Amino acid sequence: MLRNEADMLRAQLLTATNDLSQAKSETAAARKAAEASADLARSTKSSSSSSSSAAVAPAPAPAFDIDTYRAERLAATQPNIIEVSPASQPANQPTRTTPLFLRPLFLEKA
Repeated sequence: MLRNEADMLRAQLLTATNDLSQAKSETAAARKAAEASADLARSTKSSSSSSSSAAVAPAPAPAFDIDTYRAERLAATQPNIIEVSPASQPANQPTRTTPLFLRPLFLEKA
């Protein structure tokens, strides 16, 4: 029984080793292909840039102004309006801001 398990483990180890070596060779081949395509792109780019010596340089980006940005964002923001009770409200009537535990005190004074 132990001999069969050992043989099975050896077979699994050999399979894993073969799979690993195959993956390494595929990775190396993919790396070589990527390097070759990069070299081809570089050589194509260098030959096209040497043929057109009058290439136009991109325009520099304008400087970022934080104050202008803040003013634009503030103008685009909805105002935060806080509603308060009118000033003509009687003093003995509880307002929304009066805590619930104090409201009976206001109602008793009336």
